[in-house]
Amino acid sequence: MHTTGSGLFPVITASGQPRVSRLYLSYSDIFPDTTKHADVSTELKAVIDRAGMVAMANGSMFRRKVGAAVVAVRRGGAVHVFDSINHFFFISQMVAPGSSYWNFGFGLEKGDANNDEEGVKTMRVLGENMAWLMKKIHA
Repeated sequence: MHTTGSGLFPVITASGQPRVSRLYLSYSDIFPDTTKHADVSTELKAVIDRAGMVAMANGSMFRRKVGAAVVAVRRGGAVHVFDSINHFFFISQMVAPGSSYWNFGFGLEKGDANNDEEGVKTMRVLGENMAWLMKKIHA
């Protein structure tokens, strides 16, 4: 089985098909991804394309769900990845909370982003804002 970015939730089956039902049934979605050649990974692109079409064919099924793009990057390309994920959220009528900076973590090797103090702070604020927003939406 392949998973997106950090493996927080499996959304790609062994056949390469997204598990759109998992996205639909969750209260919120975090789309983590690593930057590859200044763009989203092929696995995440498959999720975006498939889930986007399924959502549109089913009455905008992600409408008003909370989503956050989180990008791991060595040096460059993070903005394009961040934008690509947010384009999916916004065309799907999702709500994306902000943070204290762009949702990027910088590092070369696995785990290096944990040493990015500003990135860690950004993720903490993002998590707090997501929790606040979900409480408001689901009150």
